[in-house]
Amino acid sequence: MELLCTERDVLDLIPQLYDESSDTYPIKSLVEIRNYILTSDGVIRSKLKRVYGTDLTTTPWSKIPEPNPNNDGNATLSPFITVSSNAITEVWTLTFTSSTEFTISGSISGSQGTGSITSDSSSSNGYITIPSSKWSGTPSTGDVFYIRVYNVEQTLVELSAKRAAATILNSIYTEFVPNQSETAQKLLEEVNEVLNRLVDPNSPDELVIGRLAPDLDPLQLLPGYWVSDEGEDISKYAPDEYDVTT
Repeated sequence: MELLCTERDVLDLIPQLYDESSDTYPIKSLVEIRNYILTSDGVIRSKLKRVYGTDLTTTPWSKIPEPNPNNDGNATLSPFITVSSNAITEVWTLTFTSSTEFTISGSISGSQGTGSITSDSSSSNGYITIPSSKWSGTPSTGDVFYIRVYNVEQTLVELSAKRAAATILNSIYTEFVPNQSETAQKLLEEVNEVLNRLVDPNSPDELVIGRLAPDLDPLQLLPGYWVSDEGEDISKYAPDEYDVTT
């Protein structure tokens, strides 16, 4: 199952999970963070399944490249890179091995070859291409750039990150993340509100996921139809309360 957000989206919400100076994850490991995302995504997919089906993908897109704050060079990578129609949601890492050459690695795809700032460079699987024209300045050996790529709508990215972050906050008690209980509760409330409105046929158009067309007739859903965090029907309608033939 593909992820709906990346670990860097969760780090945006809980920056204490990552120590930039040492490039380590002192509270939860990178694998643990991804597993929290995967678990949270299962709940989101379950809630949206009856309205949007199992395929939540859209045309892949990327965010603005992010240089590691510890970079010694003055290189910049301008938006946006070329993303293949087959790309998945993951973080791409470019690590310079010299002032011109770099390795290419995806957080899900793994090691994907090498590239250079002097020519257009693509990952081995063809998911991304970094045009040479996007580079400016001079990198230093060890410099790192991150590129987030997604194949789902921004709405889903935000829901996934917020729910995973809330789950992580509820699993820890540390002085590094003050007031985590209140923050987690707020995030969960925001996620559940949007999810419930997304599956409500009477919700405003602007709350319908961008380019995803519901694959069920609206008549198959009752106004106020709700599902629990586990994906169960908690609407409590009587079996004969809704006649689909009317």
